[in-house]
Amino acid sequence: MKVKHKIIKGLAVVAAAVFFVGINVTSSHATERQYGGDYSKYQPSLYNNTGKDSFGISQIGGSVNGYIYDQATYSSHMNQGKARGWHMHTYIWDQTGSNQYQTQAMLNYFLARIQAPYGSIVALDYEAGASWNIEANTDNILLGMRMIKQAGFTPMLYSYKPYLMAHVDVNRVLQEFPNSLWVAGYQNGLSVWPNYHYFPSMNGVALWQYSDYGGQQDMNVDLTGITNNGYTQNKQTAPKPAQPVKQPNPNQKAEVITRNSVWKDSMGDVWHSESGTFTSNTWLHLRWGAKPYSSTIAYVGPGTVIKYDAWSRHDGFVYLRQPRGNGQYGYVAVRDANTNEAYGTFKQ
Repeated sequence: MKVKHKIIKGLAVVAAAVFFVGINVTSSHATERQYGGDYSKYQPSLYNNTGKDSFGISQIGGSVNGYIYDQATYSSHMNQGKARGWHMHTYIWDQTGSNQYQTQAMLNYFLARIQAPYGSIVALDYEAGASWNIEANTDNILLGMRMIKQAGFTPMLYSYKPYLMAHVDVNRVLQEFPNSLWVAGYQNGLSVWPNYHYFPSMNGVALWQYSDYGGQQDMNVDLTGITNNGYTQNKQTAPKPAQPVKQPNPNQKAEVITRNSVWKDSMGDVWHSESGTFTSNTWLHLRWGAKPYSSTIAYVGPGTVIKYDAWSRHDGFVYLRQPRGNGQYGYVAVRDANTNEAYGTFKQ
């Protein structure tokens, strides 16, 4: 989103000339609009570009193919913005393509480190690394947005229109998260005010990044009031501690475990009975449900041995079911369902 991605942004500017159409706004100084910049390490100080800026969005860090990095300027940006009375929000560089495991690890790391209020924006910056599989990319994005919402924040998706159209099923995203798009499309010239003839016409745009001011500073206009979330509207409190998901009654016919039995659970996932042990070779999440976004029971490290009684292949992973006390079960993703990469060893 910043200077290091100028090549990508240059493509956005060229493509914008093809896709932009005007909208019916007669004044670029319309009082109902709110303005603000987004910031990374390339802008150590906040700027009031319009003289009326009221919000800022700072990069906390990101993931590049599973490598997670922090942005050292995040805390300083948050403190500067709070001192100015601005509504401060967060974005994360999301170069995980269709890999839900990487997105899950990224958000488990960053969501606990957000320094803005609950209810504020946490945006996924998805503009590089997409796979050829549009549905898998979209599944991955939706997983991330669900995790952001579950953590008590307002999820948004940032990119530029040609990239979204080529790699993401935007309609699926908007069906679940209406008006959640933050779209880049740069106007000509160095005006600090948006020229709406360059607006990237598409549904669901809540924030428009209308200029990079000659490659120096990104400027945004809030079209819906979403930057008030967490401040004057949509205030949230800390999420309640996760509760165990109620499991199907093991005495039900579909849950009777016999050798080589197969059944479908209430989520529509097919399970196969199999007794064995799994020894992890990396850090994994043991969860209350067999979904990437299910609540975590515990983190299990390399060398941990888990006894299991069933397995299922769905949502991009192979899951094992671990019997626990009081008729409960834990679930752990032990293999990438697409590449078949195992996260440990198995023994029956």
